Amino acid sequence: MSSYGTSRRSRRQPRGVATHGLTLVEIVVTAMLFSILLVSAYQVWVGSTRHSASLEARVPILQKAQIGLTSITREIQSSRRLLYPAPGGTDQTGVGLINGQGQFVMFGLDRSRQSTQTAQPSGSVYRFDWESGSRKTILEGVLDLRCQVPVVPSGRDPDLVHVTLKLSGAGGRPVFLVTSVRLRPLDIRCPIDR
Repeated sequence: MSSYGTSRRSRRQPRGVATHGLTLVEIVVTAMLFSILLVSAYQVWVGSTRHSASLEARVPILQKAQIGLTSITREIQSSRRLLYPAPGGTDQTGVGLINGQGQFVMFGLDRSRQSTQTAQPSGSVYRFDWESGSRKTILEGVLDLRCQVPVVPSGRDPDLVHVTLKLSGAGGRPVFLVTSVRLRPLDIRCPIDR
């Protein structure tokens, strides 16, 4: 018995219950797990920051391309007749049409002009009015313009065109915009010359 009136045996904890702090092994394992968690969280943050920066670099390109493509699709929608490319043919680098005022208009890709915005060889999409001879650049930095008119039944005018724009994007990765445009039905149609 001790001087306090209790035996040493009664002050002992039951077996299996620790009476001391953490061991060195437990501290090292905990620190390693915590450091692995921090490193993985940092990697996720770095990856998302890089991805966000690449997306932000593409936004102005997409906005500019969307404005140019909207200009083309509006004119196609309001046109009287599609003349080029031939229905069911292969993809062509432009589209020809008779617009709402009865003028022959052509949208095409001029690859001879170098884009001022990128070092990649690219061209510009233009609108050419055959009657006045005027040519207007719609969009620069275009790598490719493809237009296709699907097959139509005999005796019908083609009224649908698929347009694909390929632009030089940020980091050398191309940006694609694809749309299908249908002519709006008009009361006045140009007859098909047969």
